[in-house]
Amino acid sequence: LLPAPIAFTFMNPGSTTRTVYPPELEATNAAAVLVDVFATTASGTTTNDASVFDFGSNCLSFPQNCVNSRGQNPFGTSVFGTITRTCVPLLYPGESDAFTPYYGLWYGSQVMPLRSDYGVDLTPGGNSGSNVYFQFVIRGVLTP
Repeated sequence: LLPAPIAFTFMNPGSTTRTVYPPELEATNAAAVLVDVFATTASGTTTNDASVFDFGSNCLSFPQNCVNSRGQNPFGTSVFGTITRTCVPLLYPGESDAFTPYYGLWYGSQVMPLRSDYGVDLTPGGNSGSNVYFQFVIRGVLTP
């Protein structure tokens, strides 16, 4: 664990895939972080957008993160492709699931792999154009 948490806030515009760089990680030689993630749609967003956000290393492609129909068994199929990816998927509900996280959601204690340059890839799957604010509270690092 870190002596003091590292807080890092950023906004991801719409369906933008990108890499973000939390501060102060290079000095830790971290391969992954223990992080709490907060997400909320930005003010002025007109849709209650359901999205799956992939965070981690080498996840800048657009993976499938849900089944194709309600009740579908994902085991023994190719729905999710390879499960060997080094990404953490976080579901942000909305739209047709009859739930919207009006005030945002916390995803606690995620172990998030880092790129070799200490960046975190972000791929928003299923986002219909909503701007989303994220706050990372990095509580610990895992070193190789």
